[in-house]
Amino acid sequence: RLIEAIAESLPDDFRPRVVKIQEDLAKVVSPALEARLEPHVEEWQRAQQSEMVTSLLEGKRGTVTGLDRTLDELQNGMVRLLLLAADLDPTLRQCTRCGRTDRADGSVCLYCGAQCRAASLRDVLPELAWKHGVEVEIVDEKTSERLREAGSIGGWLRLPKQNSARRASRRAG
Repeated sequence: RLIEAIAESLPDDFRPRVVKIQEDLAKVVSPALEARLEPHVEEWQRAQQSEMVTSLLEGKRGTVTGLDRTLDELQNGMVRLLLLAADLDPTLRQCTRCGRTDRADGSVCLYCGAQCRAASLRDVLPELAWKHGVEVEIVDEKTSERLREAGSIGGWLRLPKQNSARRASRRAG
């Protein structure tokens, strides 16, 4: 009986992250509570991921999809949020000097001429995301079918103002 009242009192920006469960769980102990909540949490996560994939794929401006374009925009500091399929893990090449990562053929970096080494996306993505201040959302296999059709990866681009501030902070740091 208090569910609606509590839901109404939550801040507007927090409400989309709350799932209402019409069940009295007050007397359910911790291990059983987790088991009862898990299907609801998974359903909510799938719905959120599905909405993100739809938003990315329907975004005409301000989005990028496909591995090559997304990697390029990411390394140029243009991506603010990255979405990728959980099973995506291609072999890339990463420059041993400048760190530039791509799928181009050859063992020499196209940017600085240094040697490149083979690297998997899973190995290099955490560092790239951290370096460029990018949030990463991994879409589970059940939800990622539509994302796979667009190259299994994509992202939302930063606004021009964010890009300028980002470049300035990189030059200063």
